[in-house]
Amino acid sequence: MMERTLVTNPDYTLTAAKETSKGKLGIWEKAAYGSGDLAINFYWSTVMTYMLFFYTDVAKIPAAIVGTMFLIVRILDGFVDLGMGVVIDRTQTRWGKLRPFILFGALPMAVIGVLCFTVPDFGLSGKIIYAYITYIGIMVMMSFIGTPYGALTSAMTQDPLERVSLSSYRIVGSMIGGIIVSVMTPIIIDHFWPQDLSSGYRNTLMIYSVFALIFYMICFAGTKERVSAQEAVKIPLKKSLHMLFTNRPLMLITFIYLVFQAAYGIKASVSIYYVTYNMSRTDFLSIFMMLVFGGNLLGTLLAPLLTKWFEKKYVIMIGMAGTVLSGIGLYLTDYTNLPMIILWTLVGSIIGGIPAAVIWGALPDTVEYSEWKHGVRTEGLVYGIFSFGQKLSIAISGALSGYILQISGYVPDTVQTPTALTGIAGLFCLLPAGLCVLGIIASLFYNLDSKLFATIIGDLKKKQAASSK
Repeated sequence: MMERTLVTNPDYTLTAAKETSKGKLGIWEKAAYGSGDLAINFYWSTVMTYMLFFYTDVAKIPAAIVGTMFLIVRILDGFVDLGMGVVIDRTQTRWGKLRPFILFGALPMAVIGVLCFTVPDFGLSGKIIYAYITYIGIMVMMSFIGTPYGALTSAMTQDPLERVSLSSYRIVGSMIGGIIVSVMTPIIIDHFWPQDLSSGYRNTLMIYSVFALIFYMICFAGTKERVSAQEAVKIPLKKSLHMLFTNRPLMLITFIYLVFQAAYGIKASVSIYYVTYNMSRTDFLSIFMMLVFGGNLLGTLLAPLLTKWFEKKYVIMIGMAGTVLSGIGLYLTDYTNLPMIILWTLVGSIIGGIPAAVIWGALPDTVEYSEWKHGVRTEGLVYGIFSFGQKLSIAISGALSGYILQISGYVPDTVQTPTALTGIAGLFCLLPAGLCVLGIIASLFYNLDSKLFATIIGDLKKKQAASSK
């Protein structure tokens, strides 16, 4: 397989990108793409929602130790994402450059997913070592599949509205997976293994892994790469870093997603503590999770409509403002006031669910921006740095959750002190609100609007036409 370094002189931006199909994508292909995130979320949503609780209340590992592990492993895994970006850009097969990672990563992901939610018969030190090994494993496999899967959006179409639509299908798949995991996990465990949480989590992950394998294969078989580099691209490291850090829209959208995902991750992982200890309503947990993920799903469906009327950055700001408003409102609500808790939860989940699809829809635009500016198309690098930001966000959210629980005096399986309850409420309500304020401020500086993107696409097509003569 031949490799070459493409021209990187901005004054001669010959693109190696080739679009083999024009027009709108079919609904079945969009659904097939969305099935990939459904598969991913059989693991991702389980990790985000139940991993912290599993470690502290099932494996009995202290919260501060778990928080440190989250921080270390997720930051290290962020560099794996950058490495994956380089690997992707140097890959070209008969299946394309992105889809093969889904095909060959599905089975290893299933194995490590089950192992990650298995409690070995070790002492505390042995459990901690086992947790590190398996947690590193599942994070690496998420990078192996997740980075190329995310880049598929830019390879399937160059239409910006189609990209938002495609991202909405992705987020719908994500939310369906999240709803299944968040609602069904406690139901399955309580029904089949009520006295053995360790076996319950492990066996539930076995069930999820079977479905994940099926949906990964649907995603692989049902999608097509239309826009990509015709040949594998090899770019020196120094040049790669220059391309990344001079891509202002990419840096901004990565930061915006970092704070958004950190807020989302904190709310997801702390929700089980809030319902169990602050509300003292373990019977309400499945319904609460349904409100959160169901609301997020509705917000995702609103995103394509809003981006037809407003620029993407304003839609992102609206969604983040909803998280700020609902977080403050919920924090001021009494733990026994169920109607108001439901109201603020729905406000936060519906409006707060809007930004995800818009951010993922905006990210592919930065691929063309980089190609326009530097003369080389590098989906892998773009999605690698974005995925690095994503991993950094969950590192921050996981570490903060563990540390604040420990500092607040949280003790598993007991009535919590007022200080611990305040810490849980602050984590669940105020910290995500504060992070979203940062996201709103960053959105003000995002300048890749529809007008500039239309200019970029026009210029790239002119240069492609000129090079083909």
